[in-house]
Amino acid sequence: MNEPRPSLWQASNDLTTAEYQMSNLRTLFIAIKKLGGPEVEGLARLGQGIAEEWADTFSYHAELFLEEHKAQQARKGGAQ
Repeated sequence: MNEPRPSLWQASNDLTTAEYQMSNLRTLFIAIKKLGGPEVEGLARLGQGIAEEWADTFSYHAELFLEEHKAQQARKGGAQ
């Protein structure tokens, strides 16, 4: 069974939600780095960096999808 493809607007919203969650994860790693001992500091820094990279990636693609959605709506004659 074929699942319907999400619209660009839905995909943009999903990516924005994922970016928000990665930002929360980044904050958690910052707290772990501050509260944990030296043995966890490096791991927390690594987790923070990974979360930041994914948040940036999700944000970038969400913007692309939203801009494409707006362009499609403009071509159809009605922006959402």
